[in-house]
Amino acid sequence: MRCNVMRNDHVEAIRSALRSRVGQPVRLHVVGERNKVLNAYGILDGVYSDIFTILVHDSDYSKRYCYTYSEIITKNVAVTPVSAQ
Repeated sequence: MRCNVMRNDHVEAIRSALRSRVGQPVRLHVVGERNKVLNAYGILDGVYSDIFTILVHDSDYSKRYCYTYSEIITKNVAVTPVSAQ
């Protein structure tokens, strides 16, 4: 039971940190299956109860990526704020 309480505290801390950055530019780093790596810059689009979304604009397309907070805990996903220049 204690493990779930600690995990919920971590998830809430991550959710709160992301919520304060909605609409701001971020750097997305994802280690996927078979060690496939995605590095992209986008806008933190939404923060919801179980997931968050990042909108990535490329020259030819726009794509919305969706991840869970546990993926940040397991270090499969990293979201880093990007300072506006």
